[in-house]
Amino acid sequence: AYDARLARELRDAQVALAAQAERLAEARAEADRLRAEQQAQVAELEAAVAEKEAILASLGEERADVEKALAAVEADWQQSALPVPGALGQALQELGTAGLKPDDIRFSLFPPGAVATISEERLNAYIGEYDPLTRLRVDLVGEDEAFVLSGVFDDVPLEISGGFLVTAEGKLRFEPSLMQVRGFRVPEGIIREIVAEGWLDIDVSALVSPLTLTGVELTDGQMIIRAGLR
Repeated sequence: AYDARLARELRDAQVALAAQAERLAEARAEADRLRAEQQAQVAELEAAVAEKEAILASLGEERADVEKALAAVEADWQQSALPVPGALGQALQELGTAGLKPDDIRFSLFPPGAVATISEERLNAYIGEYDPLTRLRVDLVGEDEAFVLSGVFDDVPLEISGGFLVTAEGKLRFEPSLMQVRGFRVPEGIIREIVAEGWLDIDVSALVSPLTLTGVELTDGQMIIRAGLR
């Protein structure tokens, strides 16, 4: 009986030990599986990080290339396009208004005054007679009260639009609200410098002599200049 009980206990112990060994093997297998999954996730994360680092490096190179190209464009614009507005102002000064004949001019005695009307067609014909300006066109837009000068000057595409005011000296001053050269907008500071230099001041005294310019109005296709005593 003692031997049977001992054998049974030994057998139960062996069964328990086998079960424990099986559970341990399963635990080890699960640990190995989790470790493999973690290693795969780490490898995947490392690959993703490497890919993003490569993308960032590529973007850095592309950004450097873009900045270099923009710098080259700006340098070219500074050298070839930026002087154009000043040169255009000088050409307009050289053209003057001495040969410009209004489409219509009416004088009044009481009070002394004059109203001169100049059409868009007359302005275009006038500037077309001056070789540096032959590739430019004037458009008078009444809705915006805008004088628009566009086309090609000195082989450079440009567009200028703005309005007029009368200076204290009785000249007609063109004040651009937009100036584009080669599709680039000219900075306002440069526009102010050009205006301050007087390149866009137009002496129209020959049109209204002996009176003095007092006002200007832009309508669709027409510029109306008013003069009187000041």
